[in-house]
Amino acid sequence: MLTERDLKALEFISKCPCKSDVVQKLFYPSYSVTMYRLRAMIADGYIKRYRGGVGEKYFYYTGKRPKQIEHMNMVAMCYLWIKSKGYEVLNFKREVKLGEVKPDAIIGIEKNGEYGVLMIEIERFNNTLVKKISSYEKIYKDKRYFNTFKVLYVCGKEVRSSVVDVINVKPNVFIELN
Repeated sequence: MLTERDLKALEFISKCPCKSDVVQKLFYPSYSVTMYRLRAMIADGYIKRYRGGVGEKYFYYTGKRPKQIEHMNMVAMCYLWIKSKGYEVLNFKREVKLGEVKPDAIIGIEKNGEYGVLMIEIERFNNTLVKKISSYEKIYKDKRYFNTFKVLYVCGKEVRSSVVDVINVKPNVFIELN
């Protein structure tokens, strides 16, 4: 039987497949409890798991196994990072097409009565930075989707814009969350 906490973890995994350490930090008090509950959800057919190698953490998902496992886990790590900064996540959607751009996730956040929207962009290869940020600038100017938003850019290089606020986060920042 699934607990309320299990249902929240299951809902998150269905929206944002991720590794066990992220699930633990978001929903469970310890890693052993996390693994026990995730095994129960697997046994009952709610979720599936995959591990690339013996020393790796399991990656949990529903439906068909995603191809970009590390990329998807990085989106989940962004979610965890945002929560670690004291923000409440009000809304979370993955890969929504907005004109020319398709952010890895869009997150509605709140902290101390102030609300905002973050577009998450994970760039593992720096070859499309200029094109992507110019696409975000265009939808920011158009105000067709949101009146205002910020872009959370996870990238090895610093991304700048004179139009839209960009929060630069280096991928190694997420190591500190473990």
